[in-house]
Amino acid sequence: IDIADAPHSREDLPAPHGGGTAPAIVQYTSGSTSAPKGVVVTHANVSAGLDAIEAGTGWTSEDGLGEWLPLFHDMGLFTLLAALRAGSPVSLWQPGDFVRRPMRWLTEFGASRATILPAPNFFYDYLVAAAAKGIPDDLDLSAWRYGGNGSEPVRRSSLEEFQRTFEPYGLRPQVVQPNYGLAEATLIVSTGTPGSPYRSLEAERSSLAVGDRVREAAEPGPTTRTVVSCGRPVEGVEVRIGDADGTPLEDGVVGEVQIGGAPVTPGYLGLPAERQPFTPDGMLRTGDIGFRHDGELYVMGRVKAMAVVRGQNYYAEDVEEIVKSTPGVDRRHCAAFAWEDDREEYMVVIWETKLDTDTARAVGEAIRTRLAEHLGLTAVETLAVSPQTLPFTSSGKVKRSGAADLYRRHHSALPTAPEGQHS
Repeated sequence: IDIADAPHSREDLPAPHGGGTAPAIVQYTSGSTSAPKGVVVTHANVSAGLDAIEAGTGWTSEDGLGEWLPLFHDMGLFTLLAALRAGSPVSLWQPGDFVRRPMRWLTEFGASRATILPAPNFFYDYLVAAAAKGIPDDLDLSAWRYGGNGSEPVRRSSLEEFQRTFEPYGLRPQVVQPNYGLAEATLIVSTGTPGSPYRSLEAERSSLAVGDRVREAAEPGPTTRTVVSCGRPVEGVEVRIGDADGTPLEDGVVGEVQIGGAPVTPGYLGLPAERQPFTPDGMLRTGDIGFRHDGELYVMGRVKAMAVVRGQNYYAEDVEEIVKSTPGVDRRHCAAFAWEDDREEYMVVIWETKLDTDTARAVGEAIRTRLAEHLGLTAVETLAVSPQTLPFTSSGKVKRSGAADLYRRHHSALPTAPEGQHS
């Protein structure tokens, strides 16, 4: 196939050798909570997944893709394939171009007149932080039509701060839209519509355990969590909230996100049938926790990232969000996970800092105070480490399993503290 000359119709494309059910690629998961797993993606999965991307974003041949993500990451790979299939122009940057010079990169992106760009939530926070040091006068974001925000939990404050910061430079209202996707669905599962208002719920944190009915709060407070809608399921993908046996749960009840449809993988590479994560009726168990409300999907985190401390459930994402908002803490570089030793079970927070020892100790105390106020979590141990110590995935998510390994190496050298007074 001459890829420089887009076919006139889908029917012009040759059938894959072995048929649509033949494997096309093995796409590895990010490995944020466990070792990466090989997702078998068939030719039929790829085709249906590209249909879903096209439907969810409203992609046409008039659009152009801007891409800095690694092309071995599912968000980078499948948006690139969507552009190639649509005959759209593509502007590619190396990931390091964005990381090292974010404002220069953003100016180049605007000048490319690309209309679509996918990215994780940290991308938008990173640009807002960089903008505080100055924004080029010639920045023009007026061509940008759809910016996906996915791959990790979406923060409403990130959406609003990004809009507020770059609106004077041509950014259209609500261009950036929360979405939910994963390698097992050959990318996109749900998304907000470009230009549509953001929707979120203020939920009582005590009502967000699996099986609970979400209790809405009248306004934000120390005991609430802002949960952002990731939009409606895209065409061709079925989404439900269910329990471990695959029994569907009612709207507003917290459970596991389960998906089905043509884009969804037939399973993981090398995993026996009895260990494949499918419900009895064939829906894929994603391992993510969320709920449905007014037909839209709200995702809160990973099942494996939920920690049990003194009999209470805590989301690692909740803990990390509170830690990041503590003065003196880098907004991105921290990790939270449960730990149990011969004394008790407690939450460990590892955070990166350049602060001196005494100042870091004071910030650690502030972290524990805030976690007690917001979550009622008092069994906390904090560990300050130097910058670039925590491990991250290729998509920018902290590897909590790797952080736990880091803590394990430090644990034997840490002084023993009285019960409940970890430091």
